[in-house]
Amino acid sequence: MTGCRRSVQELLETLRRTRSKLGELLRLYVPGFSVPIYAVDVDFVAKRLQRLPNWSWWRWLVLDGTYYTTNLRGFRDIISWDRTNRKPYVLDRFDCDKYAMHFKASAAWFFGINAVGIVLDYSSQHAYNVVLPIDVDEPLLYEPQTDEIFTVEQRDRRFYRLEQYLVLL
Repeated sequence: MTGCRRSVQELLETLRRTRSKLGELLRLYVPGFSVPIYAVDVDFVAKRLQRLPNWSWWRWLVLDGTYYTTNLRGFRDIISWDRTNRKPYVLDRFDCDKYAMHFKASAAWFFGINAVGIVLDYSSQHAYNVVLPIDVDEPLLYEPQTDEIFTVEQRDRRFYRLEQYLVLL
């Protein structure tokens, strides 16, 4: 009987450890919070993108007819939760353009936010994101490799020249 009791106790302990691990995985892959979502039109997006340096309309590759965004706090919460920046950099396999695509897809997949653009900055040979919070009148740049979010004026022009670029949004 003691063998059965020990087996049941071992099984219960294994189940407790498994439940704990599942809880950890759940926290990693399912956000435990939501953000306010606002539907905005193409004009909202256009007015913000016009503030990018060297702007021309041909730079914007329009992907949607209606965009969904959040406020700056919501973007900061998403960035804090998102794990894109923890993926190891591997040249050509998971480098800057893949980081930018991953963050854009994650914002849409987990939060329904599609007002995240991918900037293909040929002048800097770099890719990163542009985000459009509802409560900020200008586009913000987001570096998904380091979780930095900043204004166009605050950018380091070595990595974010914005001279020859396209925006997928």
